[in-house]
Amino acid sequence: MACKSSLNIPILMHSIDIESKDAGRGVGGVSSNDFTVETSGVPCSIRPIGGGEIERHQHEEHYTTHEITLWYNADLSTAKRINFNDRIFNIKRIITVNEGNMLQVLRVEEEL
Repeated sequence: MACKSSLNIPILMHSIDIESKDAGRGVGGVSSNDFTVETSGVPCSIRPIGGGEIERHQHEEHYTTHEITLWYNADLSTAKRINFNDRIFNIKRIITVNEGNMLQVLRVEEEL
């Protein structure tokens, strides 16, 4: 008898880098050089949100353009960003999908 899982595990066919802000920089505006790769080659799935979406969560509004699903990572925060083939995505919201901390969904906005 085959075992069936109640989880719907997505196919993680993309690979991203998670970048964090470089604390060693001087004063001034944030540029793309102010971030360093923290974790590279993270498997994920990336899904565009048609036309973008304004999301309201805990009295804050965020504009999101994509949804990224990946394995749970306790070190993720909205202070970090995603690099996918030189496309930069700012993390706006992190959602843990289940109580077992297996998957996370990131609501992100692509920098243009």
